[in-house]
Amino acid sequence: MISLLFKRLFKSRLFPETNPNFDRIKLKPLDMNILEQANDIINNRSEEKERMYGPFEEGMRRAAMIATGMTGKEFTGSDMYAALVALKLSRHSYNYKQDNLLDAVAYLGALDNYVEKFGYKDTEKPITKEDQ
Repeated sequence: MISLLFKRLFKSRLFPETNPNFDRIKLKPLDMNILEQANDIINNRSEEKERMYGPFEEGMRRAAMIATGMTGKEFTGSDMYAALVALKLSRHSYNYKQDNLLDAVAYLGALDNYVEKFGYKDTEKPITKEDQ
């Protein structure tokens, strides 16, 4: 199976005509380690992703509201990050794919940004209707 990084490089560098957003893509140097790649994903590409999916932190808070409504259990935004990291590590336990580790590290970096903004556990700001 072709890694996600190779797919991104292949599509955007060799066949830019297949990607309508080619002019907005920031290509990663091939020598970046996984931590640098995760930092790039979380802290340098957020503007592009926000246009497509909305702010990531807001999405986690909305996902927490949905999960709470579905289960009757109280979820926080930081719980959603923990679930995503757990999913990636669970996938890693079956088979090594660098993309799973990259995503897990990126979610941990995003969680750190989230905690700085909203707090953690007892200090986490409650999710309100403004988060909808």
